[in-house]
Amino acid sequence: MISSTHKIIGSFTQSAMLHLGSDSTGRLDEHVVDRAVTLVESTSPSSLLLGSLDAARALAADRGRELLEETIRALATARQAIRRIPGLDVLDERIAGRPGVHGYDPLRLAVDVRGTGASGYQVARLMREQDDVNLELAGETVIVAVFGMGETATANAARLVEALERAVGRLSGEPGDAAQDFAPPPPWGPLEMTPREAFLGAQEVVPVEQAVGRIAAESLAAYPPGIPNVLPGERLTAETWEYVQAILAHGGSLRGASDRTLRTTRVAVESR
Repeated sequence: MISSTHKIIGSFTQSAMLHLGSDSTGRLDEHVVDRAVTLVESTSPSSLLLGSLDAARALAADRGRELLEETIRALATARQAIRRIPGLDVLDERIAGRPGVHGYDPLRLAVDVRGTGASGYQVARLMREQDDVNLELAGETVIVAVFGMGETATANAARLVEALERAVGRLSGEPGDAAQDFAPPPPWGPLEMTPREAFLGAQEVVPVEQAVGRIAAESLAAYPPGIPNVLPGERLTAETWEYVQAILAHGGSLRGASDRTLRTTRVAVESR
């Protein structure tokens, strides 16, 4: 399992830890994992990142419980304050156990913005422009902030609440359309080539209106949620294009594509 140590424990950005289970049954052998990692890792690892991981580990071992308890208390106060802002609600432990929800992470502050009549993209943009508050994620109906133990949680949570209040106050004076739910993701297209064949084989760049029915040579992942909608080797369908373009129109982004605006895309050159 890989943990994003930089998000919660406070190591430098881009640093993470790979964990192996302690039970000898049912886990991958550490030498097999080491061989796999060696295939893709750099021969010049960053001592700065490794040092920050070790410092973060030491902090967690020494003061982790104390710091996490402080952060959780600060977020509990922030959730109460956010619920008092008109149009906002907060996801909390009440969602645990519902279909598709195994548990609840108290360090993720997920705010439901549907009651404002605006999208999460609009709220996030105003928070960034007005108060220099950058969020972990913004979607059509929600914004998400992440807190950890390596920060002054009380002050940062209060700053986040103030930025939300200012954003919602600004939105109340701006015309806008009510948020609309996304359609469910379309089914994957038929696999015509292996991903390796499509990605490394002969390909060409075509306008998106000419791509339907062609074989993709690159992956397309609408974000959020960032799960690939198309993989190299799949035949592109009209339903997939419409879904991805709807995400972009709502303010989302596209991962994997050479052209992030999706005016063009790479497709495989098929033998005649």
